[in-house]
Amino acid sequence: MKISTKTIVTVGMFTAVLAVLSILQIPMPTGVPITLQTFAMALCGYVLGWQSGVEKAELESQMLQ
Repeated sequence: MKISTKTIVTVGMFTAVLAVLSILQIPMPTGVPITLQTFAMALCGYVLGWQSGVEKAELESQMLQ
């Protein structure tokens, strides 16, 4: 399967978006903060589609190791 330059750049950009939104926390009155990681994953899946979204999630998991 040949991957285009546009796909590589888009997946890389959304990997960076996910990394940044995973750090941001929203404090809640209950004392347990939530992150925007869930929103970022949904956004990536919507914009990239399921095939590129899976590639991005794999890239993100490799970066965290």
